[in-house]
Amino acid sequence: MPLRDYEFVQRSLKAGRIEKFSLKGLTRAIDCTTTGRSLCKGYCCHWSPTLYPQYHQGEMARLSPEIRCLVANDGRLGTGGCDLRDLCLAGRIPDPERAVDCVLFPLGFNSAGRLILKRWVYRWCPRCNEGEPAYISMEPNLVLLFGQAIYDDLRRRVEAAVREVTNPSNLEGSSILESFTDPK
Repeated sequence: MPLRDYEFVQRSLKAGRIEKFSLKGLTRAIDCTTTGRSLCKGYCCHWSPTLYPQYHQGEMARLSPEIRCLVANDGRLGTGGCDLRDLCLAGRIPDPERAVDCVLFPLGFNSAGRLILKRWVYRWCPRCNEGEPAYISMEPNLVLLFGQAIYDDLRRRVEAAVREVTNPSNLEGSSILESFTDPK
């Protein structure tokens, strides 16, 4: 399901909000900013066994001719890593022209439509546990994909959930971050 992220981004845009999210994933510190990626040299973009970046057909029309000629006809950017990694790291492919999967990474949507920090990141990312929580460090990417209003709503809900789970009177269970579901 390589195009799942694109489809859930479109659903979120239509709904005007990101319906579900993983509090544990979004509050995990990760430095996948431009600076962080330059330090790790796009490690996940090159070595991730589960990253199969692909442009959805709906994205292909917005690509400049210079970028379009580098993308396979079916939108694939590589098989197990991205063939455009070096161009992205050099800033030659601006964020608005990157595939939704790439702009969103290391975040993504699981099959239930929950915004998560991808599992691969927990095991292999050299920048995991460094920097700001993902929902803050990934703000420019999330705003680019969803717009400021949807990002602000997500941030407000994440911060409310953090306050809720860190309230001493609510900490009876040891796995509260694992079982949190976003209230509507």
